[in-house]
Amino acid sequence: MTDRDSWRGTVPFGDAGPLLEQLAPGDQVTATAWRRDIVVLSKNGVRQNTSEAPRDELQMNAAIGVLAA
Repeated sequence: MTDRDSWRGTVPFGDAGPLLEQLAPGDQVTATAWRRDIVVLSKNGVRQNTSEAPRDELQMNAAIGVLAA
């Protein structure tokens, strides 16, 4: 039986991190989406950011840096 809300696809990662090292083909994970991109995958309490995850730096710091340049 398949879930109508399920999605299968490829998501880019910056490194193998803690979650990808534990996954096997066919494993199911929970995905967190932000602005139409998957930014976090998790399974059994282990979370890993994708390459699309927003950076932790504040947008104000980036704006000030652009204005200073």
